Amino acid sequence: HYDRDKILVYLELEELERIKKAKLDLHHRKTRNLFLFSCYTGLCFADVQAFDYRKNIIEGPDKKKWIFIHRKKNQSETYVPLLKEAQDILAYYYYKLPTKSNQVFNKGIKVIAKEAKIKKHLTSHVARKTFGNILHNELNVPIESVSRMLGHKSLKTTQNWYVQTNLKKIMNDMKGVSFTKVA
Repeated sequence: HYDRDKILVYLELEELERIKKAKLDLHHRKTRNLFLFSCYTGLCFADVQAFDYRKNIIEGPDKKKWIFIHRKKNQSETYVPLLKEAQDILAYYYYKLPTKSNQVFNKGIKVIAKEAKIKKHLTSHVARKTFGNILHNELNVPIESVSRMLGHKSLKTTQNWYVQTNLKKIMNDMKGVSFTKVA
């Protein structure tokens, strides 16, 4: 049973910027970069840890780089465009992301949240929800596409647990909408 009105924890674009700018030691910078990579790709912690540039990057029909991955959790095939922000993180690590245990990662994320003055309870899973909500609510990517990029087999999973259409999105969508016929 789930509560349809439960609040999803995800970051807004402005909060992502605060995390990017936070002054951190080397250990926490690695954690931050892994978290941001997940925010920019929608990949879960296990898929980020198993990420292999040579195996997981393909050239799409659009001639751009795409992440192609078989999700660890449900073995679904997932395609996500390799956005510049994620590409920059990969380049910084010479295309081999650092690894951490989930426990160490989640502890580090709490330190980073405090440093960035973010009062939300951050975990590795918040990054996936951040990806979905920013794409859908801020960048107007249809929820069906977001669902596929998250590797969900059901749109309901995305709608119930990952992405909530917010008021700002609805207001944007309704700009200029009228039932009045133009003469």
